[in-house]
Amino acid sequence: MKKRSFILFLFSVQLLTAQNPYNVKSETKQPEKAVKVEKPSMEKEFLLKSFPYISIADWIPGMKFMGLPTADYAMSDLIEPASAYRLNCKIFEWQTLTVLTVEERETECPSRNCKGTYVVFDCNGKKYEYEYAESKAQTRLELPVIRAIVYLNTIDTAIAKLLNKDLYVLTDLWMRDKNGRETMQSDEVAQFVKVKITKIGAGVEEAPIKVVFKAEGLPEAHVNINFGGVNTADHRMSGAKFDEVFSFSDPKKKYPLISAAHWKLIQVHTVKIGMSKTACSLSWGEPEDKHSTVSSGVNHEQWVYGSGSYLYFEGDKLTSIQQ
Repeated sequence: MKKRSFILFLFSVQLLTAQNPYNVKSETKQPEKAVKVEKPSMEKEFLLKSFPYISIADWIPGMKFMGLPTADYAMSDLIEPASAYRLNCKIFEWQTLTVLTVEERETECPSRNCKGTYVVFDCNGKKYEYEYAESKAQTRLELPVIRAIVYLNTIDTAIAKLLNKDLYVLTDLWMRDKNGRETMQSDEVAQFVKVKITKIGAGVEEAPIKVVFKAEGLPEAHVNINFGGVNTADHRMSGAKFDEVFSFSDPKKKYPLISAAHWKLIQVHTVKIGMSKTACSLSWGEPEDKHSTVSSGVNHEQWVYGSGSYLYFEGDKLTSIQQ
């Protein structure tokens, strides 16, 4: 009986509490994590504003492209309408292709009728076609790219905005044209140095824009890079991007703790005992692997590079180099 009375008492208390208008509660909500949106760099903003992406489905008559150098047996994405056979890319190398029309046509699929998107080009008075087996709406979503052609307006815009301008080159992977061939250079190169842009033209399939520049005291050189925009998509851009190769501002200002002496070493891809981890990564790039141990309260780290090269650090300072 006592147990029953006690239960009734608790029930009465809960009922009174629930009905009491002054017994209020605040709603508990898990706070949403703030999303930090990083402002694009000057270089990224330049690319986004100057070279907007336009889907193949939205190309218009009169847009001009140029065929790019490829391997000897590379097959183009273009066909002759009469034969429907894909053609060798060499046919279009350094030739201008002008868009005549972009059409959506009914095509036969294995199990149903479907639509395809067709771009018709003129090249030296002959018609060639690119077919993408999806509707225009689906083409806009899937970002297809026609291989080995570059949009000439991309080059013209780059010329208008960058020619004769001073930039800073962030890599020492320079190329020069010798005996009709592009060759990678290992001497008379530097990185993080000021250069003047002297010429801009068509590059190669993987990196369709060729940027020629001159650094003080060094012969003219070039890099092939991507600017993005028309006929590009991140998943198909294997070459370096403009913002990975060039900077509008002096990179030294981002790293004020690095001495002038160490900057001279960084520019010629060299490391020296006493350099910081930041200076070493700028000079040699990020390592393929890192191994850390702690001894007597001091962090010891080994950086592993290709070709049997290693850097050893105590704390933040380079203490040993193995090559």
